[in-house]
Amino acid sequence: MTVYHGSEMSANGVGLTYEDGQRDSAEAFHWYLEAAEMRFGEASYNVCRMAAQGLGVAADYPEAIKWCSKLADSGDEWGQFGMGRIYEDGTGVPPDPVKAFQVAEVSRTGEPRLHNLAWELCTRMAKAFDAI
Repeated sequence: MTVYHGSEMSANGVGLTYEDGQRDSAEAFHWYLEAAEMRFGEASYNVCRMAAQGLGVAADYPEAIKWCSKLADSGDEWGQFGMGRIYEDGTGVPPDPVKAFQVAEVSRTGEPRLHNLAWELCTRMAKAFDAI
């Protein structure tokens, strides 16, 4: 039974439950998309991530980039982190460790969980700089 209260945070939470608990990527994507359409940053990042990886939907790099870049352009830290991952992995764009570092660096000001993810990304990109 799904409990949903009509808010973007609730829809994202239902998505998390389906992705992590019930292992149903398609249903998780549905709920993340609903929350993302209500402009919830973490959900938009989840839509971006799942579209890029083909989880719950066919892999769709332009769709992934659309969601993350729209968020990043609005100053949202989750969107900036997502764009950092896109540049790191070369998801629909040429890999670019410099851009990945620059965008992820900005997202480090976010919530603690995001800060840690962004720190790890920045560390990987710093190592990539050393290899160049």
